[in-house]
Amino acid sequence: MNVSQNPDLLMDRRGSVDGRKFVSRSLLRSVSFLVSSATCLFCILYDISLAFRYWGEMHSNVTCVLFAVGMILLISWWGGFRYLLRLRSLYLEGLIEEVEQGSTMDIALGIAAGGITNLLLCLSGIGYLTVMFIGYHFASISYR
Repeated sequence: MNVSQNPDLLMDRRGSVDGRKFVSRSLLRSVSFLVSSATCLFCILYDISLAFRYWGEMHSNVTCVLFAVGMILLISWWGGFRYLLRLRSLYLEGLIEEVEQGSTMDIALGIAAGGITNLLLCLSGIGYLTVMFIGYHFASISYR
């Protein structure tokens, strides 16, 4: 089936991220990247504030979990950001030629960019739930 006959087929193959547009523009124009970045930043800052606020009351295992969650979020965000910058720099240097919509390279760029942003969003969501659970637990203990 020709892609021009069924535009939904291209969306199913590529995903919601248009590879050419994604790598040719600033990363900060992607809503999913902005949401995952904001969530990661919030989780890291809340993680640090919990560590300082409840340092004396925390068991060493909880401290290790908070440290691990913060580091995982920071390292995964930084890695995702670097990979997306690499894709963008390859495109801007001309190593990835002008890509036609629906071509194999367009689909691969869309899958790569979408996969990285979805992974960041998933990790930031898990980190958010973990940090909020720990924060809720310590807040409920301190009010008893």
